[in-house]
Amino acid sequence: MMIRSAFFLAVFVFSATLFSQKNDSMTSKEVFIKATRSGKNFENTYQNFSRKDFLHVNLAADIPVLLQSATSLTYSSDAGNGVGYTNLSLRGSDAQRIQVNINGVPYNDAESQSVFWVNLPDLISSAEDIQIQRGVGYSTVGGSSFGGNINIRTIGKNKEASLNINSSIGSFGTFKWNLQGATAMDAHGWQATARISQVQSNGYIERAAANLASFYMSIGKYSSNWSSHLVLFSGKEKTYQAWNGLSDDEYRQNRRGNNSGTDWGQKQGAPYNNQIDNYFQTNIQWVNSIYWSANHTSSITAYTTLGKGYFEEYKVAQDLSTYYPSVSGTSDLVRRRWLDNGLYGIQMAHNIDFDGLENTTMLSANIYQGAHDGHIVQVFDMPSYSNLNPYYLTHSEKSDWIAFNKLSIKSGSFRWIADLQVRNVNYMSRGTTQDGLRNFDAHYFFFNPKFGINYTIDSRHKIYLFSGIGQKEPNRNDFTDASQGRVPKPEKMFNIEIGYNFRSKEVLLENNFYAMLYQDQLVQTGAVNDVGAYIRQNVDKSYRLGWEQRFEWQVVPKIRFKSSQTLSVNKIVEYTYTIPAYNVDYTININATSNTVLKNVNLAFSPSWISYLELAYQPTKNLTMTLMNKSVSSQYLDNTASDLKAIPFYNFLNLSVEQKIHPSFCKEIRFNLLLNNLLNHLTYTNGYTNNSGIFVDQNNQKSTPVDYNYVYPQAGVNVMMGIHMGF
Repeated sequence: MMIRSAFFLAVFVFSATLFSQKNDSMTSKEVFIKATRSGKNFENTYQNFSRKDFLHVNLAADIPVLLQSATSLTYSSDAGNGVGYTNLSLRGSDAQRIQVNINGVPYNDAESQSVFWVNLPDLISSAEDIQIQRGVGYSTVGGSSFGGNINIRTIGKNKEASLNINSSIGSFGTFKWNLQGATAMDAHGWQATARISQVQSNGYIERAAANLASFYMSIGKYSSNWSSHLVLFSGKEKTYQAWNGLSDDEYRQNRRGNNSGTDWGQKQGAPYNNQIDNYFQTNIQWVNSIYWSANHTSSITAYTTLGKGYFEEYKVAQDLSTYYPSVSGTSDLVRRRWLDNGLYGIQMAHNIDFDGLENTTMLSANIYQGAHDGHIVQVFDMPSYSNLNPYYLTHSEKSDWIAFNKLSIKSGSFRWIADLQVRNVNYMSRGTTQDGLRNFDAHYFFFNPKFGINYTIDSRHKIYLFSGIGQKEPNRNDFTDASQGRVPKPEKMFNIEIGYNFRSKEVLLENNFYAMLYQDQLVQTGAVNDVGAYIRQNVDKSYRLGWEQRFEWQVVPKIRFKSSQTLSVNKIVEYTYTIPAYNVDYTININATSNTVLKNVNLAFSPSWISYLELAYQPTKNLTMTLMNKSVSSQYLDNTASDLKAIPFYNFLNLSVEQKIHPSFCKEIRFNLLLNNLLNHLTYTNGYTNNSGIFVDQNNQKSTPVDYNYVYPQAGVNVMMGIHMGF
């Protein structure tokens, strides 16, 4: 199927190229998505990346790994080599607090509020540019812009027709290929872009195989006063689960081990060979821009995101009555847990941009519908109970509308910014979950004002001050994982950013101080639920204080140096650490439950130092060697600041070598070599912890609680090699 699709894509690109003509009479403006981005008139703490920034490392890894040079960003990989399930954080804020927009369209899952990058394999190859805002930032669409936002733009004007063939191969059976092409704009303003990709890897972790495929297509029409793009991209992922991680003992015995498919080691014999995650997602966007005049621009975008899939798992000695009350007995079984969901939305914006004044107004609304259900695929001891009706079924619906107005006024050397946003969320769920009945209704109305002052000292020096409020609702797991009778509260944050920027021809220097002051923050407890998602609870007061610096220096024409540094303090003012106690029948023993109040303790998964260093040497025009170093200080798996539950300091040193040649039969051939973790630093970058609790027997004797830590090991030294041919 992939080969056939690649053939038709090649025919499409070459045929369209033959009939394409360059036309300069069309509008020179790009597609209008600036309403959701920062820029010169709404300047705060942000960083821009162009497509060329990733060319030397875009060989197979997912977007979180490719963004490792971003200030205050950390990443991790379940499979250990950056392919499959990966995640990132900004300033210690996890993915549920980082809003991701693609062409201005919200991408985060409406219920989990997270982003599953595994559903977007090789999207970076279709990206024109990426902007990362840290902190609350100025208003964008979506509900997770609480710790930062990532805005990816894939659509733009094709300057010329092109065809690109890419292939790479490397350690752990990793292989990637893509074919992408574009037509130049024809005489009537039409253009098209398309890509097809496949990524495969066995993973560093045993059996953590990934088979990923994706497709991207954009058809655009430009005229003198409007442009329209229809964008379609989809991803199909099939990965063997590695999200359990390894216990401390398992890590010491075999750091490449994987207990998935064994039900935490209980299954006899070989691991179950179909312990997979299998999901397909399609995104459709219709992006339109209208250029009324030189000063007035509007946009309207309609979109939908559709997904369906399941994960399959082997379970040992299950009590069948927990699945079907009328059935007695126990048996090993295989179950699938399905998700079928859709997001449908529309958003409109209008921008006024006069000399010294810019105003952007935006309205956005979407509705999400999702179904969660569980099926028993096979019951080994009682085959007649295989493939029955779902043993749980939940229907969810969530509506979300946002309106904001951003005003920027220049007065002398000052620019004054006011940004007022309102957001309304209605969220309901009906039915049963894996753990029984879990119905809830939640309604939220948020008002998020933001203000800024920018002062231009001269053409090279700028100072800015930003203050703003962000609020966000709990996610689905916060409701379903909460103890009975406890309702999670929405989070609120007051954010202050103070920055100084210096730019010259050879030097870029950015310094930023930030304060993120939380009320009712939903913090990770360190434990995870049965699908590997972190369990969270509200804490009254917490904060993040930090300093960020970004530095770039063209030392000499052939040598360029880059650096980003973050130093931070991340604390909970008062945290109650609970160790539950259980009676012999597993009911809660309130009297024996332990509650310890901790003062001013470190937030989980929040390193105090994050560093990135890069040194690029270009001895000739066509040869570039780049040395990259990522360092992250120690951090904790939970909020107790216990050294027994910590991720140690880690450091990865990588080297990329890129050689270009320009033969007569094509525009360019590029050879890439990427050596990762040159120092073979064997460590882990993520994990979680569970406490056994206290058990009270009939004689009121109490057991000693035990912490069980699980970690995600990362690969040692490994290599990727790639070739690119451009026509």
